[in-house]
Amino acid sequence: MRYDLVVFDNDGVLVDSEPLSNTILAGYLTELGHPTSYEDSLRDYMGGAVHRIHDLVLERSGRRLPAEFDEEFHGRVFEAFRRELEPVRGVVDVLTELRAAGVPYCVASSGRH
Repeated sequence: MRYDLVVFDNDGVLVDSEPLSNTILAGYLTELGHPTSYEDSLRDYMGGAVHRIHDLVLERSGRRLPAEFDEEFHGRVFEAFRRELEPVRGVVDVLTELRAAGVPYCVASSGRH
């Protein structure tokens, strides 16, 4: 069977960024005075939008996160991605085979560019 196009999701298919981003989130929240373990971060925030972090912190502590939270958090995450993020095992081979077969592929994601 020949495919006209293969569309990949990014997280969990091409890369698995959740362990890295949740480690950073837990550390940053703890640094800001909101003690959070890696397990807490996975349970409470994984897969959610950043406004969920703001909402839960406010609900639980009565305090707002700093105005620069989003920018600082994303900066830390993207720097860690540049240094440490690896492709999911086997995906490089899949992409190589698709390219060799002339099958176009792309990524569909709700994440920002």
